[in-house]
Formats: sequence, C-alpha cells, structure tokens
Amino acid sequence: MTTLSSSMVSLEDFLEKRKRASMGIWAETGIGKTRFCFTCPKPVFYLSFEPDGPYWALKNALRDGVIKEGDVQIIEVIREAFKDEGDIPLVKTLEEEIVIYEFALKTIQAILDNYHEGTIAIDTGTEFWHLVDAVEGEAIVKKRAKQGKDRFPFDYRVSNRAFRSVIDSVNASDLNLIVTNHAQEKYSSKGVAQPGKFNYQGNKHLSKWVDVFMRLHSDGNGNSIERWAEIEKCRLDDTLREKEIVDPTWDEVMSVLYPND
Repeated sequence: MTTLSSSMVSLEDFLEKRKRASMGIWAETGIGKTRFCFTCPKPVFYLSFEPDGPYWALKNALRDGVIKEGDVQIIEVIREAFKDEGDIPLVKTLEEEIVIYEFALKTIQAILDNYHEGTIAIDTGTEFWHLVDAVEGEAIVKKRAKQGKDRFPFDYRVSNRAFRSVIDSVNASDLNLIVTNHAQEKYSSKGVAQPGKFNYQGNKHLSKWVDVFMRLHSDGNGNSIERWAEIEKCRLDDTLREKEIVDPTWDEVMSVLYPND
C-alpha cells in the first residue's frame, strides 16, 4: 500500500532526479535534425517514422564520435510494424495506418515502462503527426465529407489531444524528449516558390508543449558548414527567444536553459 510519506520527495532529490527536458526542432532536409537527436542523453531510443531510415546519419555520427556502440536503440516504426506481414505497403490504407499508429504507441509505452534514463527521439514529428491525424481524425473527415465541407480548425481537437498525450506522457516520465520536424518550402500568393524561405511543417501546437522549440540553420558546404539553432519559443524563459546557439548539441542548449547549473 502506498502511503503519503512514500510518495513525498525532498526538494533536493526532486531537482536532482527530475532535471530533464523536452525539445522540438525543425529544419529543411540535410541540416542536422537527426544528428542533433544523437547528441541527446544516452541511451537514445530513436523512433524513425521516415521511409528511408537514419542509416547515413547514424554512420556519420558513429564516424565522428558523436555516438558509440550501444548509445542508440533504433526502431524503424514502419518496417517493424509490418515485419510479420512481408512487404511494406507503398500506399497505405487507413487500416495499415492504424497498424503503424498502434505499434508506435505500444513501443513508446514499453520504453516508458522499462527505462528511467535517456531520451525518446521522434524523427520526424511531422510524419508522426500526419499518422496521428490520419487515424484520430478519420471520423470527422468522413463527417465533413458527407456535409460537403472541409474540416474546421476545431475539428483537429481530437487529433491534437492524442498527439499531446504522447508528449505529456514522456514529459511526465524520467526520460528526455526530442521531436524533429520538416520544413516546407514557402510559396507566394501566386503559387511561386520563394527560394531560401521555409515554413514549419508539423503540429502547430508542439511549441507550446515542449520546453524549448528551435529552428536549425546551416550555411556553407563541404567541410566548412556552419550550423546554428535559433530559439523560437521557450516556456522556461521567454527572454531566450531569438537566442542563437552555434554548433548546437543537447548539452549546449541545456547550458543556455540552465546557465547556473
């Protein structure tokens, strides 16, 4: 039987044991979203929702000493969800999306149940959000279709709630969280692409549910690539908005969030 006293934690123990963080990042392809995941506290439980997987990012991180053997546990969600079915479907039905979705939720829950240190990395949150919305939003999509209408903004509340429940579950655990997201090329009102300009692509509320939300940038090519992160939202300290962090890693970001630790 759990007593009140056994549930209490001293301030010192709480601050020591509950120092963890959740981060969201976004960038266009090739900027370093996946590599940033590998700088997070180990072990990293890396959930890949991308069809092509993290092969090259892992290989380069291992070569560069960012990770070593045993630091990262890789779960290719789509591949694993269908490993008993044979071929991975090219065009997925709703039923197949449900299979992937349920596998992802069970995997995350299993990690939370069995591990008490490290980081859950969702790469990308863009693909995961599309999956959540496809499954959780199916009923309202059908309802609006029968009405001959598009979805209203409030129609996303069920999908948003389901997506947030995953974020909150990790935030309530002893694990850290990193959610990566794609960038989408920006177009003018006339449908003309605007070179070098991008919009965030993912759940639009994510920045409110994580501790810090950043955009990754890069400049240069070859061996002279410079990377930096720009903080777009920080619920720990709003004065950090627009703060830039050169060569960002998890530890570098944490040193900005907790400069006195």
